[in-house]
Amino acid sequence: MWNLAHLHIAINHVPVILVPAALVIFAVAAWRRSLPVLRTGIVVAWVAALFAVASYFTGDSAADLVMAAEKAQEKTLDPLVEEHEDSAMWALGSSLLLAAAGAWGWRRKGLGKEVTAPLLVLSALSTAILARTAELGGEIRHPETRPGFVIPHEHEK
Repeated sequence: MWNLAHLHIAINHVPVILVPAALVIFAVAAWRRSLPVLRTGIVVAWVAALFAVASYFTGDSAADLVMAAEKAQEKTLDPLVEEHEDSAMWALGSSLLLAAAGAWGWRRKGLGKEVTAPLLVLSALSTAILARTAELGGEIRHPETRPGFVIPHEHEK
């Protein structure tokens, strides 16, 4: 059965994949000096931003559901959820800034460094922020990714 938490988990991977893809596309566009390739990267960044908005706005419902289901883990999960939420705000902002820069770049004539450099820098920055946000989100439901995790003895080989 689908709920907002399930939707959040399903869609939050899209910007984490598409923003780095946009970075690669922007690099190829700069290298090949290709306006059509640059515009492809811009469209990819716009789609990523749409999914970032959807991910952000389904996050509170996902957090509420996880906290209700894991009442016994509240002291452990609360700081993890809070840190993920703070990072998600930065991820959303960086995705929207990249999308706005893409709109600006789309309207510019030519393919100079004044267009490609900001898109490359912003997409690299957004990639890093999204990666951090994804890592923090993973720690909420995957204790094996948390610092200090110890492998149970029966699984050591």
